[in-house]
Amino acid sequence: MTSQPGEIKEPKKKKSKLLIICVIAFIAISAGTYLYFSGGHKNTVPQVSKENMKSVTLPSLTVNLADSGYVKTTITLEYVSSKKLENELANNLYEVKDSAIRVLRNTSAGSLKNPQSTENLKQALLKEVNSTLTSGKVTGLYFEEFIVQ
Repeated sequence: MTSQPGEIKEPKKKKSKLLIICVIAFIAISAGTYLYFSGGHKNTVPQVSKENMKSVTLPSLTVNLADSGYVKTTITLEYVSSKKLENELANNLYEVKDSAIRVLRNTSAGSLKNPQSTENLKQALLKEVNSTLTSGKVTGLYFEEFIVQ
């Protein structure tokens, strides 16, 4: 084919440069995605190994709530393994129980109807329990039993 007068032909160089740029961009995006999902990014939250964790379960508690209801619960506390904290928890379990009872007695049955309220209660219990400790901190609080009436 021959070109007609007045017809403008696009040079092949422009098409090949655009193709090269697109291929390079595709490779860069693919490599970045692969590195991100394969663990090439740094996790900024330090992970504590479950091997370093200890737990203690409080005896079952039955507590009158602020309104006319009551709660029966069994609570397990989790902490980073420390001989000092382990001894403190063993020797002062009565103080930890008392702090949990104090928080529960100021809670109403109506406020425990949804999961977010239960999560807020966990945080309040955790804060109160940690306020009684001097050798370390409890990092997790779990309900093994939780009955509200």
